[in-house]
Amino acid sequence: MSNAEPPTGKDERMSAEQNPDLTAVPWRAGRKNPRNMYAVTGNDWEAHPDIGKLDTAELAAEACAAHNEALARRGGQAGAGGRP
Repeated sequence: MSNAEPPTGKDERMSAEQNPDLTAVPWRAGRKNPRNMYAVTGNDWEAHPDIGKLDTAELAAEACAAHNEALARRGGQAGAGGRP
């Protein structure tokens, strides 16, 4: 884990390394680049932490959907689905 300071402005994004609890929130695929995956941490889509990039948009959508389904089964937050 790094000693980086948490984000202080809108342009700074919190990485998964800075917040390892991103598995407890829903994930979504990117809007501009659907291969990117983001953790849904609030209503501001621009501030969602980038959690990774997969080889294809289909894989990212499937990974987000599978994560959100598992999260719902565990009683976590309501999923945002695999697609925006």
